[in-house]
Amino acid sequence: MKPKRPAGDIREQFPHVVVADPAMISVLRQAAALARARMDVLLIGESGVGKELLAQGMHRLSQRADGPFIAVNVAAFPETLFESELFGHEKGAFTGASERYVGRFEQARGGTLFLDEIGHLPRSQQSRLLRVLQEKAFYRLGGAKLIRADVRVMAATDQDLSEMVEAGAFLGSLLFRFHARLEIPPLRQRRADIPALVGSFLPIYNRKYEKNLVSVSTEALSYLERQPWPGNVRQLLGALEVAVVYADSRQRMLEVSDFRSVLEDAVLSSAEVLSRAELTALDHMSLDQVLAWVVRRRLAIYRGNKTKAAESLKVSRVTFWT
Repeated sequence: MKPKRPAGDIREQFPHVVVADPAMISVLRQAAALARARMDVLLIGESGVGKELLAQGMHRLSQRADGPFIAVNVAAFPETLFESELFGHEKGAFTGASERYVGRFEQARGGTLFLDEIGHLPRSQQSRLLRVLQEKAFYRLGGAKLIRADVRVMAATDQDLSEMVEAGAFLGSLLFRFHARLEIPPLRQRRADIPALVGSFLPIYNRKYEKNLVSVSTEALSYLERQPWPGNVRQLLGALEVAVVYADSRQRMLEVSDFRSVLEDAVLSSAEVLSRAELTALDHMSLDQVLAWVVRRRLAIYRGNKTKAAESLKVSRVTFWT
């Protein structure tokens, strides 16, 4: 049973976000204030901290709550498809365009468009997005009708966009267009959230896999709180779910050993694992597009640090950006 919260607790406004740490409660207060504003918002934080979940919560608190929430992973589309995916296209606009396609901006009409990993947006498309945000209107690819963009944009990034602006990889005017910014701390900086997350999701996984677990030992929780969690909440919940799967049907409590084996078996952090959408997109890219994708991906892993990203690819910084 959830502990009773005091009247006016900000967490009641974000029922789908599990929070206990004061640092994250402060973030929720900022999120609630921004949710009711009309401006576009940039959410900043490492991969796996819960940027999309928080954006969904902000959408529910906004004046656009009755409209759709459309999420787009910018990194999942090859550059040649960006314009069509975001703004749509008319029949015959290009080879293979056998019918009209309504893009994500139109799909989100009256609601919120969430652009995840905006730092991966190709430079050629950044100016187009900026123009749409400024003018609140766009044309479908191959179209002549001006379409009003009745949508609020929330974007998210795990990169240092300011550093990318200095390097010429991101449009400064686009970054400055997002006046409202919300930084979400990594899990290692809000460790009080770990017991809360485990307590909330253990019953869910317990039912899902028909186990008889009722708790996690104090030692196991302390062990989890000491971990660096490079994949943040996503990695923690993944480790918990696997530990539940491996638990004996007669087991009532998860111990340190249940988590240690799971975490030691994880060869890659969640920040390095490719999504199915990204793997599919790679199949349709040219060599130049693959190279550009590798650069963007490596920047994401090193959180926008171009020096470390270049070193990891064994090239100079000059070569890295050319």
